[in-house]
Amino acid sequence: MSLGDQSVDAAVAAAVEVVGTHCCTTAIRELPWLSALVGVQVLAKLEFQQPTGSFKIRGAFNALATNHDRIAIAASAGNHALAIAYAARKLGRAFRICLPATASALKREKLTNFGAQLEFHGDSL
Repeated sequence: MSLGDQSVDAAVAAAVEVVGTHCCTTAIRELPWLSALVGVQVLAKLEFQQPTGSFKIRGAFNALATNHDRIAIAASAGNHALAIAYAARKLGRAFRICLPATASALKREKLTNFGAQLEFHGDSL
């Protein structure tokens, strides 16, 4: 099996390299109250520890690191937009964030803090 000109093993190795370079290792913690409630051990991976607050940063870095010839455009009013903006800025890539006029003020502020120039289109995604 291959991905374009790259084998799956090579693609995974490249993704591990870029993600490991730019993303932090997040903690895994047991949730004892939930474990007791459901009768099995429940673990939570604390992805809120990433700079953007979600796991989506991993995919953003991998996508931008493997597509050098294109501008990054995110149509999102949430964590995907934050991940693209953060990763693009860190990688020195051009990017655009398109979001609805109804996007929350908090997301707008976070995106602006990551250097995004926001483009508003419509009232919903």
